[in-house]
Amino acid sequence: AYCAVINGIKRAVANGIRLQLYGFGIFYLQLHKGHKMQFQPLQNTTDDYLVLKFSASSSLNRHIRDGRFTDHDLKDNIQNALKESEA
Repeated sequence: AYCAVINGIKRAVANGIRLQLYGFGIFYLQLHKGHKMQFQPLQNTTDDYLVLKFSASSSLNRHIRDGRFTDHDLKDNIQNALKESEA
């Protein structure tokens, strides 16, 4: 089931569909303009390119911000990773 969902998201977004999962967020493609490359002597610029973006829903952000986790091991792992990244 997981692979089917992920593959469905990838197919939809690759076809230019802005995919909204209510209560979770939006997956979409965004065009980035080409730019100069500082450390590439053979190639001065990159072409325009697409990147996958994700925007979390306000309810998901609120859920995470307020620390409403049901999986206490996950909560502890996230808190430990945040502490380590601050050190």
